Amino acid sequence: PENQAPLKLKTEAVAAASMSTSSSVPSPSPAQKPPQPPPPQPQKSQKKEWPPSLVRYVERSFARCVASSQKLRIQVLLKEKIKAVTEQDGMESLHKVDWDYEPLLIENDNGMTKPKEKVSKRSKKKRKMKEMKFEVTSREESLRKLRAARFSGRSRKKKNNASYIDRQSRKQQRPVINHSVRTPSNSIQSDASDWESLKVIGTSTDLEKPYLRLTSAPAPKSIRPQPVLYQALELVLSRWDSDHNYPKYLEQMKSIRQDLSVQHIKNSFSVRVYEHNARVSIQMEDLSEFNQCQTQLKELYEDNPSFRENYDEFNSYRLLYYIVTRDNSAVLKMLRELEDSVEFKDDSETSSSVRILRALRDHNFFRFFQIYKGTKRAEARQILDHILSNVRYQAILRICKAFMTYPISKICELMAFKSNEECLTYLSSSGLVFKSGNESIDCKQSCPREFVPEKSTDQERGVTHGSFKRK
Repeated sequence: PENQAPLKLKTEAVAAASMSTSSSVPSPSPAQKPPQPPPPQPQKSQKKEWPPSLVRYVERSFARCVASSQKLRIQVLLKEKIKAVTEQDGMESLHKVDWDYEPLLIENDNGMTKPKEKVSKRSKKKRKMKEMKFEVTSREESLRKLRAARFSGRSRKKKNNASYIDRQSRKQQRPVINHSVRTPSNSIQSDASDWESLKVIGTSTDLEKPYLRLTSAPAPKSIRPQPVLYQALELVLSRWDSDHNYPKYLEQMKSIRQDLSVQHIKNSFSVRVYEHNARVSIQMEDLSEFNQCQTQLKELYEDNPSFRENYDEFNSYRLLYYIVTRDNSAVLKMLRELEDSVEFKDDSETSSSVRILRALRDHNFFRFFQIYKGTKRAEARQILDHILSNVRYQAILRICKAFMTYPISKICELMAFKSNEECLTYLSSSGLVFKSGNESIDCKQSCPREFVPEKSTDQERGVTHGSFKRK
């Protein structure tokens, strides 16, 4: 132990000396090389950091392509272009180029054809549909924002501003039409297609004129003024009373109506023309021509209440026409008008037509034939004659289901036949079986079928559009 103590002290002294020498050692000379720093790590995300403008540029380039060969060509050209740019400063050079204003490769003359030269109509349609789809999507997005703002805590003023902005944006999307420049040829063409806005004062003195459809602007020398039209109407009415030539009557009346329409004549004289034409059309079973007259009469009655001398009569005809043609929407509209009308009374002719409508709706055929026989106007009965055969058939069906036998005399009285012979002819043609010497029908043995009307004589009578016939 005595020998170990000096040895321990010697060891500690050597260690202290070494520490002092290490702290006092000068820095190495410049000749010595310092340790090399670690190599920088490559930026992994540098390859992925494409400029957003470059991405849009690539998308626009491919969007202009139509054929697959063009897309392959664009892909090669884009790689070459990006490679040429990155050869200078690498990826940083891509950020220095303003790709939003860089010309598209498809527009350059790099051996490619422009899309306008080869694009088919079908391809153009597809491209337009894509653009429209994008526009609709953006508009839907704006509408969603407006709907979301409607339920938020924003003020009404902001909502109004948003709706105003939306309206303005929709106006900008509409095509702009320049109405300031209008050549004389364009004005003539537009006026020629709008006869209602064209007013002509006639100078013709011809009492008779053939009816021709207008295909151009009417000349004043071919149009008759009102004094001449008055004389022409008197001539037509006198000839109709003498010969009842409906084709000639209709041609002259349509010619008079055309002259009235072109000159915008809407007075008591025009009401007289349309009323007489409507009555004759009903008598000749030309309901298509009657419909044209009653439509114009309705407008004339509404324009001036002083023309309503025969308003109730033709209002009744109009409702009966709607019933015959089964125009349910027009019937409902007219019933609403009658509810608000002060002129509608229980003893009017229009109320009689309303009762006929209710009887048909309720299948009350006894009530229908009662009103039919009590109708004063022959024209009203002539309109109902178009559905009389069908109503009789429906009544016979119910009689055969309800009775064992039924007297023919009661059927003749009930269904408004003019004579027993007419009733027997109708019943035999309807497939009914008679019993007890043609005094009654055997309802159980009978199998009713609908009466087939006779062959139409419209062409012989001069009905142009064909009379309305319904089974």
